[in-house]
Amino acid sequence: MNKSQILIDCVYLNSEGGKKILEIILNNLESRLSFKHSFLFDDRIDKNILRILRSNEINLIKPSEIERRRFY
Repeated sequence: MNKSQILIDCVYLNSEGGKKILEIILNNLESRLSFKHSFLFDDRIDKNILRILRSNEINLIKPSEIERRRFY
């Protein structure tokens, strides 16, 4: 049986309010996901947010549509 996987794309999240909401979501989401998940972040992301994540796949890219398309 194949396990599901989810990608959480946070590339264009730059405002302070958005970062705070992301931090809250990640704190709650981390312990509840029972399937493989990975994250796509802008390479300028606050490293404190990355510390919330434990054993997940974290991908950092430059904030451009070209880089995003290459990833996908």
